[in-house]
Amino acid sequence: MAKEEQLKIYSAYLPYGLKFRFCHGCAITIMELHSVCFEKGVVNDNVYLDPQNIEPYLYPLEYLTREIEHEDKKIIPIEIIKLCCDEAHFKYIERFIYFEDSVSILPWWVIELLLEWHFNVFNLTEDQYINKATLTNK
Repeated sequence: MAKEEQLKIYSAYLPYGLKFRFCHGCAITIMELHSVCFEKGVVNDNVYLDPQNIEPYLYPLEYLTREIEHEDKKIIPIEIIKLCCDEAHFKYIERFIYFEDSVSILPWWVIELLLEWHFNVFNLTEDQYINKATLTNK
């Protein structure tokens, strides 16, 4: 994926405290995304990071129907979404979940929720992000 495309994707998560893993040589650091500079890359604490060396922590879309943790609470995202919309809108959302159609078919408020909950709404491949659902607290 091109650097500019990666930066556009990461910038969508800026208001929602996305964490990512930065690898530089043997060092691995976990950081929160603060800002994006399209000329230089991801910016954290005035340090420019190459987007090729970072991986965001995201949930795969299949976890919309499963329990996830958000802000120290357990939620089932699809249940929350279902409470907030009518049946017609919900069918579009289900289509997105099960057929991974373009995010453009979703109402904006749903996209905002998915970004806030750190879902992989841009269909990054499995090697381009870290699956939050597989992480364990030790």
